This record gives sequence, C-alpha cells and structure tokens, in this order.
Amino acid sequence: MRAAQRAQVATNPIAPLEGRPMSTSSKGVIAVNAGLAPPTPPVIGWRQPDASFQLSLLGHFNLNGRLGPVDLGSKKLCALIAFVACAISEPPSRETLTTLLWGSHFEVQARHNLRQALTRLRRAFGEEVFVNNDNTMAIRSGLVRCDVTSFEAQIHDESREIRKAAVDLYQGTFLANIAIPEDGWTDWVTTQRQRLEDLAVDGLIRLGEEEEQLDAPALALEFANRAITINGLREDGHRLIMRSLAAVGRRAEALKHYEQLAVRLKRDLNVEPDSATAALIAALRQSRPARIDPAIASKEQERTPEYPITLAVRHAELPTNTGATSSVVAVLHAPETAQPAEYWHKAPASQVPLLPSIAVLPFQNLSADSSDDYFADGIVEDIVVSLASLRELLVISRTSALAFRGRQVDPREVGRALGVRYILEGSVRKGSSSVRVSTQLCDTETGASLWAERHEAPLGDLFEIQDRIVCNVVAGIAPNVRTTELERALRTRPASFTAYDHTLYALKLITDLDRQTFSIARDHLEQAMAIHPGFAMPAAWAARWHSISIGQGWSDNPKEDADKAAALATKAIDLDGQNALALSTYGHVRSFLFHDYDTALVYFDRALSASPNYSLAWILSSATLSYVGRGSEAIRHAEQGLRLSPYDRSLFLYYNFLGIAHYGHGNYDEAVKWGRLSAAESPIFSSNLRMLAAALAAAGRLDEARDTAITLLKLEPEFRLSVYETTRQPFRHPEIKARLLEHLKAAGLPM
Repeated sequence: MRAAQRAQVATNPIAPLEGRPMSTSSKGVIAVNAGLAPPTPPVIGWRQPDASFQLSLLGHFNLNGRLGPVDLGSKKLCALIAFVACAISEPPSRETLTTLLWGSHFEVQARHNLRQALTRLRRAFGEEVFVNNDNTMAIRSGLVRCDVTSFEAQIHDESREIRKAAVDLYQGTFLANIAIPEDGWTDWVTTQRQRLEDLAVDGLIRLGEEEEQLDAPALALEFANRAITINGLREDGHRLIMRSLAAVGRRAEALKHYEQLAVRLKRDLNVEPDSATAALIAALRQSRPARIDPAIASKEQERTPEYPITLAVRHAELPTNTGATSSVVAVLHAPETAQPAEYWHKAPASQVPLLPSIAVLPFQNLSADSSDDYFADGIVEDIVVSLASLRELLVISRTSALAFRGRQVDPREVGRALGVRYILEGSVRKGSSSVRVSTQLCDTETGASLWAERHEAPLGDLFEIQDRIVCNVVAGIAPNVRTTELERALRTRPASFTAYDHTLYALKLITDLDRQTFSIARDHLEQAMAIHPGFAMPAAWAARWHSISIGQGWSDNPKEDADKAAALATKAIDLDGQNALALSTYGHVRSFLFHDYDTALVYFDRALSASPNYSLAWILSSATLSYVGRGSEAIRHAEQGLRLSPYDRSLFLYYNFLGIAHYGHGNYDEAVKWGRLSAAESPIFSSNLRMLAAALAAAGRLDEARDTAITLLKLEPEFRLSVYETTRQPFRHPEIKARLLEHLKAAGLPM
C-alpha cells in the first residue's frame, strides 16, 4: 500500500473503499456498502428450477448446477461469488472486491488476482455471468438462486408455514467453511453472520411462542432448543424452554435449566439473568402457574448479549502484564515469563500456561523480485491463523516475530527472545513456472530440526497455491509437535506430569486400542481435568474415550456411558466455546450415540467455522454425512480430513471413515480398499471390521467377508445383529441401513 493511501485510511476512515486496501480503521464500511438484498416476494423453499445454479450460504458454501455439485476449487472464488450474490441491492465495484479479498496485497497484484478470479468464475458459470455497469458487478438475473435471499424474504412472513420453511433454510453459520485472512472480508462476514443468526433465532423463538399459545409445549420446546443451539445466550429462548418444561410437568428440569443458565451468564458475560427470567423462575419456585404470557414477558426490558458470532474469534477480559484488564479479540497477552513476545493467538486464558508455544518467523523471499515479499508474508499469516485455530498450540502473533526478518538465527536464540518452545522457519522461491516453499520446524531448547519439507506447486492462481501450501505445512506441524511433547513427557516422572502431559499420554493409549490399557487412558484424562479444571482438551478427549469404548463393544453400560460422553463434551464446550475438538466431539456423540443427526451437523459447522483446518472435525463430520445419506459430501469431508493430517497416529480412524463414506455412497470396492488400509494400521479396531465385512459382502467377496466377521467375533464374542440394529447401527437413511444389516448378515454375523 502506498504511503498516501495509508494516510488517507488513517485520517478518513469512512472514505470510499475504491482504490485502497482495507485497514482495521475502516471496519463496517463494506458491511454498509454491500448489504444483503432486500426481501423478495415470499416463496416456500428456495430452490428454483428455472435458475441454472443453486447457491447455499447458510452453513457451508455449496454450489449446485443442473448437472450436480460445482467445485470452484478455491475459498476466495467461493467468497467472491457469495459476496456478489448477496449484494443485490447495491452491486459492488471492482475496487470493493479487491479490497475485500486482497486488501493486504499491493494494488497491482490485487487487481491481477481479481481478473484471474473473474475469469475462472466465467468458466464455471458461463461468459455472461456478470452484468457490468459503471464499474460495478452484478450476477445476471435468474442465473443463481441463493438461500440467503429466500431466507430473508420468508422469515418475517405472516404465514407460519412459510416462516417454518425459512428457519429450516438456516443450516448453520453463514459461510461457515470460508475463512479469508483479510480485514475487509472478516468485517463483512462477521456482520452478516450476526445479523442472519439473529433473524434465525428470532424466527425460531417466535414460532415457539406461537406453539405455546396454541397449547403445544412439546413443539414450543423443540423450537426453543433449536434457537439456543444457535445462540446459547439468548434468555428469551431459555425462558421458552423453562416455560415449556414446566407446562409438560417437568418443573424440576426447568429449575435446573435456570441454574445452568445463570452459571453460564455469569461465566461468559459476568451478568445475572434479566428481570423477565428472574420473574419466571420466582413463579416456578413458588409453584405459581408456570405459563407466563410471552407478550407480558416481552414488555420487560430485554437484554440481547453482545456475543461473537464469528466462531474463529474469541472475546475475553484477561489480565495484562500491568495487572489491568484488557478486552482482546483473537489474541491474548503473553505471560510475564515470556520476553518481548507481546501477543498469543486465540488461546483461552485458562490454557495459556499449558500448551506448547510456537513462533512462525518471516519466510525468506528467495525470488529475484522483491515485490514477491507479499506472497511470503501472506503464507506466514495464513499459517499463524491456521495453527492458532487448532487450539493445540500457543501461537505468537506474526508482528512479534518481525524482528527476525532477513536474519539467519539460532532457534535457541529465538526461543529465549520470544519465550517459545518451537519455531517454524522457511523460504519462498517463485520461478517462471512454479512456486517452491521450504519449511523447517525446530525445537528451541535443543536447536534440533524436528521436521522439514519442501512444497512445490505449478504457478497459477496465487491465492489457490497459498491455500494449498498452508494446508500442507499445518498438516505437518501439529502431529510432530504432539509427538515431541509426548516424548518429552515420557522422560519425566509421572508425578511431574502437567495436565497437558496427562492428556497426551491418554491420547497415545487411546490410539493403541489395547483393551488392557484403554482404561488407564481415562485415568490420565481424569487427572488432567483435576489438575487443571479449566482445560477443555482432556474433557473433550474423555468424551471421545467413552464413544470409542461403546463403538468397540467394551462398555458394560452403553446408555450410561453415552450420557457421560455427552456431558463431558458439553463441559468442554462450556470451557472453550471455540474449541473445534470439543465441538466436533459433541457433534459425533450426538450423531453416533444418540442418532441426533441434525444437532450434530450444527456443531460440526461450528467446529469447522472455528478451525477450518482441524482434521478431526472434517473426518468426524464425514461419518454423520454418511449416516444421513449425503455420500458425496461425506467423501469430500473424509478426504479433506486425511489431507489435513496425513501423519496422524490415528490413521486407522481416518481410513475407516473413508470406508464408511464410500460404503454409504455405494462405492463398495473403494470401501474395501480403505477398510483394508484401516485394518493394516489397527487390526483390532472393531468398528472398521464391521464396515469392512459389510463392504466385502456387498462387493460379492463372501469368503473374505466371513473371515473378517470371524475376526470381529473374536474381539466382540457377544456381538448380535439384533442388538446392533437397535443400538450402535448409525445410519438414518433407511436404504443404507437396510443394506448394511443385509450385508452384515451375509458376512455370517449372528442375529
């Protein structure tokens, strides 16, 4: 950015966006200049057969043409078409689009990237996709039908049926899987996410209150639960739950619900329940009529909490080095033991002393053109953001590491200066036909190189290359740090284990799948929670422990253990609401153990929004997508999960879920392939053996299927199909469910 442009932004924060990069001083400008379209005439549903493309933005980005799904291949292309599709009332200019998606780049490069992006979109949608007028861009009328437009048109309709259709359109956080590290994009998408979430929650509560007036408390409770799943701090939603519970004779549950709400409001917002909630609970405690007219309650002063909808960012009041408190977003002040390190990315305050720390140093630009520095800096920024969102590492902000730009440094020196245990350093060389990025992960205590890799990609769309390289780098860092930390812990006496050490050791025992030591893993997780009650990671893994125990057939009381798994996953979310491990674990527990697939999908969306590069969220969500019959999506999610964690100790799990996805989609040979790979990694993983036996039977390989079934029965001698069908059988889709049971029977498993 030129100095004059920087000065313009600093002195005139509401200046038009055209011709200048976005800065933090221009927050909200794009949200105003490119607001979503005004309501259009209401139509139940949103898919229009006359539109060539159907665009889903409520939840994950999803684009379908007349011939099926359309893969644009890049997050920025998805973001670009989403923004233009939403900005119907005021079509954006080219300058607005470059600021939105390439605001941190030099203007020449930003304009070049936009031209490339528009060319690729024309190839996907057709040459006439855009209507250009006075430097503004709009999508040709009738070409694309967007769910957001329909949602907004229907949510305020007088017809209850139309409003029910509208809330059903809300499948999750707006553009949950699109994260672009640009201020302009973050400002706009954050505003839209909050606004659309509020519309959905308001709509659900209105529908619930109408059911309440119609003396249908069970239906009212259903709408209220859906509302607080989206925003757990909406007191009007919680009041509706309490009134509905009381109306069906579950007064004790209503009182308990209030206690849980009060604790959460105090913890998250440091406030007491508002006057309407207090009045309701007083009536319940005094055994007054539990039904309070919502019209009367609504006259009380309502307080809608300011709560972040952008799930990748957390607001908190935390102590600074001076002893004061500071409201921070996405970064925390470093502990006083650190040296010049000023900020940690995205770590809950209760976890700052626990997790291993890392700094990503500025990458060297080895290209002949110094203007390529922006590309190297962009890769570093994306790596920092992606690592921070994993919630397994404390990540020094990029600006704190800038002092080491252009220097050959000793890792131990950096460790002392920044107070970190690991550093990632690297270089970028851009040639005429390819881009090469070399990276090295080093231990700052010993100076040793733990992992090094070279990533090369053909020269093309730079932002697509950047996404791919960042994905590969992040996939290599986390498991290597985890392995090194475990080795470090094992060199210490167990009595000296930290909560993090206990958790890592439990993970090792869990992935070993040795029944004799599996229970010891639970003991270590319980010790971790006792040592540090505010640490979300062991609570989430304790929930996973119960889920795996049930799946392996080791649980003596599956129903009780399923309830424990749900409670532990809920506890992990309460401790850290942006923790992708906690969110995805809860999603899997709801799906696999309770067959509550719709709730599960909401939590998977939240997990992937909080951490788009978290492999476990991708792989676990693939199973639920398989269970509900969305096979092609399940395969994509499983493949992305494996791509993000190719070195994981739990590869048997990743291969198994790929097998489930292919089986559910009818690709039986592929299901056999991945089932065999999973069995090679862990021959005692009974969940995989069940799916492998079914896939072999489906593929007509009955002898192999029966051999696999015999192996399974050695591990689970009490296995019976009749019990499995009513308990652990996970598929909701009736055709797939029937197929699975038929194939397992053909494999020789007993009824």
